[in-house]
Amino acid sequence: MPGRGRTGGQASAKPPAAPRRYFGTPPQMPDNPGNAAPPCLTAQTPGTGGAIRVLEEDFEVEEIPLYEACGAGEHLYLTVRKKGVSTHAVISELAGKLGKRPADVGYAGLKDARSVALQRLSVEHVSEEKVRDIRLHGAEVVKVERHGNKLKPGHLAGNRFRIVIRGARPGTRSTAQEVLDVLAGRGVPNWFGEQRFGKYASNHLAGKALIAGDAAAFAAAIMTPPGWEEVSDESRAAREAFAAGRYASAAELLPRFMRGEARIVAELARSGSSERALRALNPRLAFFYMSAWQSHVFNRVLVKRGVERMDELMAGDLAYIHAKGAVFEVKDAQAEAARAKAFEISPSGPLWGSKSPVAGGTAGEMEREALAEEGLGTAVWDSRRVKRLTGGRRPFRVPILLHTPAEEPEPGTLVLRFSLPAGAYATNVLREVTKSTPGGVDE
Repeated sequence: MPGRGRTGGQASAKPPAAPRRYFGTPPQMPDNPGNAAPPCLTAQTPGTGGAIRVLEEDFEVEEIPLYEACGAGEHLYLTVRKKGVSTHAVISELAGKLGKRPADVGYAGLKDARSVALQRLSVEHVSEEKVRDIRLHGAEVVKVERHGNKLKPGHLAGNRFRIVIRGARPGTRSTAQEVLDVLAGRGVPNWFGEQRFGKYASNHLAGKALIAGDAAAFAAAIMTPPGWEEVSDESRAAREAFAAGRYASAAELLPRFMRGEARIVAELARSGSSERALRALNPRLAFFYMSAWQSHVFNRVLVKRGVERMDELMAGDLAYIHAKGAVFEVKDAQAEAARAKAFEISPSGPLWGSKSPVAGGTAGEMEREALAEEGLGTAVWDSRRVKRLTGGRRPFRVPILLHTPAEEPEPGTLVLRFSLPAGAYATNVLREVTKSTPGGVDE
């Protein structure tokens, strides 16, 4: 492990005679098992095959609001239709044209660029006329309403999807419907989707490093994750500089959308202080990475339990009440079985944090085992940096509402229409149907 000492590097006005490097040899990232495609609930049913997002129009998502706008208040709720651009890109452009900061624009959920999406954004102290006349790249404002508060992540009941699968095996509509019927009856496995872990499947490694207070390991997870050499993108030059030990140059070469990560690399190159480097990271960005680690451990717990038992209660389970979002400890699994069958309650897994409740019995043993495998001691939760990662519980399954039966308008093309609760990944539905690993999909 690299030492926590002084460092020189290219950022110094008077470089020392001998370079002093915080990192020493660039840290090597470990192999990354555990984020491979998890097992399918419907493994005994063959997949349809096929690909999604061949066209942007093949993936349509519409937010289901948690509440309607009341018609009065200082906040404008903008219903935006976007295509080919991410939510963050729309927010950035909208804020610039309204003279606001991106942080001033509220949103309930993020939608991927490779889709046609209908979602709400909010802005405060802006006239309706100014908003209606605004022109955005790849997006348009289709509705303006007033309300009394800013939209925040989580102000969302769910998402409605229309997804086209192309290149499926002809005649597999009945196969797709068989899988959907199982999911409608037992629920959709509530895995965190692959997009939660980033292009290189290493976001959780960066989050784990932050929790442990290791800025060098965080930088390595971001800059030289497993497989980075095989990808040529706008961050390639920065990654090559980092791998060569030119850390200050690496920070300067990172693209604009990674300027938050660049600050921590630059501070390590400048001062060599892990603590200073960690303070340089925006708290929201730090939370993003640490919550990816939570997601990773949740998936590991579900693997240990077995997806085929995601709807079976054990004594000691913390059962999730779907109507309330609360949990209670199961004393008698048999007595609660009817409520689980009716989808009123489900077993839940941990989102580890400073105040995470832990299940009892066998379920709790699996949770503690998954955490122990991460190698983090209990002292990490006492850190001020980690305090806001309070933790919580997440159900192992979620309900799916099928709007229509699966359609096959032409051989090899399937159309699925369904809704999922907020926080659930359409990826999990598509992987069960196709038995392949689709690209990133919206929450």
